Amino acid sequence: MFAFIFAYLEKNFVGKLLDLDKKVYNSEYQVNKETTLHRLDVNPITDLTIVNNTDLVGYVTVCPIDNHIYQRIINHSVTEEEIEQHTLAYDKMGFYNLYLSSIVIDKEKYPYYPGTNLFSFLEKHLYKLKKRGFFVNKIVAYAVSIAGRKTLIKYGFKEIKDNIFEFSCMKQGIHFIKKNITLPKIISTINEQIFIFKRGFV
Repeated sequence: MFAFIFAYLEKNFVGKLLDLDKKVYNSEYQVNKETTLHRLDVNPITDLTIVNNTDLVGYVTVCPIDNHIYQRIINHSVTEEEIEQHTLAYDKMGFYNLYLSSIVIDKEKYPYYPGTNLFSFLEKHLYKLKKRGFFVNKIVAYAVSIAGRKTLIKYGFKEIKDNIFEFSCMKQGIHFIKKNITLPKIISTINEQIFIFKRGFV
């Protein structure tokens, strides 16, 4: 039996996050450790992770960005490194645009782990931000693979340009998951959520 814990990325897991990045993304979409640590210093709640003991099962990364970087993403004129270097802090109440840079699950170790749980965590993250006065306007994402395209479409993102997808929270709300989807029972809600799965859960 596995115990999956949902939590924001701890710095001691950065190396594992970058190793998982290398399994999934080409070098042009990877960033170095120093840039990642700097991003976490600016904003420590950009990486929503799922861990099982010392394993990093998966994560989704959403970084608040300014309008200039947002437009450069849409125009394919900015690198992953530059985006991370320009991540904003949630320091003023108001509206933010986010860049969804990664949706990753370690399918070698956890082939049956559903991506739906990452988006469930993302929903809760956006709800927490909203309660604190940080409202998300739009989320932009760049699909670098066929699997990435399918995932974004599945969770309501609309293609606005070649391989560029957008989710409008102002129009669509902050729910990515259809209501008829049954998620695992939450057995703890103190700072993090612990989900229990039996081996082979799909």
